[in-house]
Amino acid sequence: MHIGIVVSYTPDARIGGAQIQAWELAKRLAARHAVTLFARRLGARPARETVDGVTVARTRVVPVPGLRMLSHIVFSVAAVCRQRPRPDTLLCFTTHPGGVVGMLAKALSGIPFCVSIRGGDWYFLLPHAWGRVLLRAVFRAGNRVIVQAQRIAREVHESFPFVTLEVIPNGIESGPEPSGSEGRRLVFVGNLLKRKGVGVLLEALRQCPDMPLLIVGDGPERESLRRSAQGMNVEFRGAVSPDEARALICAEGRILVLPAVAGEGLPNVLMEAMSAGVPVIASDVAGVRDLLEDGRAGLIVPPGEASALAAAIRRLWNDEAARRRLAAAGRDAVRKYAWETVLPRYEAALTSIRRIRRQP
Repeated sequence: MHIGIVVSYTPDARIGGAQIQAWELAKRLAARHAVTLFARRLGARPARETVDGVTVARTRVVPVPGLRMLSHIVFSVAAVCRQRPRPDTLLCFTTHPGGVVGMLAKALSGIPFCVSIRGGDWYFLLPHAWGRVLLRAVFRAGNRVIVQAQRIAREVHESFPFVTLEVIPNGIESGPEPSGSEGRRLVFVGNLLKRKGVGVLLEALRQCPDMPLLIVGDGPERESLRRSAQGMNVEFRGAVSPDEARALICAEGRILVLPAVAGEGLPNVLMEAMSAGVPVIASDVAGVRDLLEDGRAGLIVPPGEASALAAAIRRLWNDEAARRRLAAAGRDAVRKYAWETVLPRYEAALTSIRRIRRQP
């Protein structure tokens, strides 16, 4: 089977949950199928190359405000339709722009597509009338709709009852049993956007000002957050590769904190920390409860509430037994997300819509 995967970026260009999952999935699918990954071309990266068995086709964008997204969609659709041999099926990460690319490519070439709702795309489109129109169009055109978490599935079905959803979670690399967390800092890993809630985390730490925090990532909020963190025991490490981020979680993390206030799906960073034996505290958004099992594998706090977050941090920071208990429960909970389990489910979904295409 020839599988096309549509995603905005590859992780070497911009790190995000969808980018990491698309790339890790593409590499594993390429062991048994032909895989072409369509993404934006940034900087001096080649327009086309083969990496880890995956053909990467990078499309240009028009670097003009207001035209970047439109040009990305147009050029991606053109690249998919020009691809030879033509993909048997497309897997489009995000409803917008990925699902829009899939919808237009299907209309022009007949290639069936599966759209994967990632979280942020759902939560940011739904409040807008134009967003609801776009979601409805993509869902009706899609041959299959995948969502990462049960909570998001329920929300989608409430707004669009005609959609048949399949829950396929993110995958994670299975590895040796970790020896446990021996880090000495709180760690946050992610893009520095308002929705990630790092400002809420800094506000919480003002209630326990001596507690050390490592912030890994970059984004438009970085300078504002640096000013807010003046005088606090906070280090901004900047953007790192996914492998470096995992290493920092293991080496530095006494507790990993995800204080997001919106826009999450099934957070990769929680899965990485849990797999590494680092206890986690996360706000109650999107698929967090799917991972933490109602607080049994980590502490859950209300989003945006700094006092509740501070109380959870103090409680876990000073209780080694609780940290060990949550770390063990987290390792157990995340085992079911191993790629060995998740990959066949994606293959089955893609094979099923390939068959739809080939019916007379």
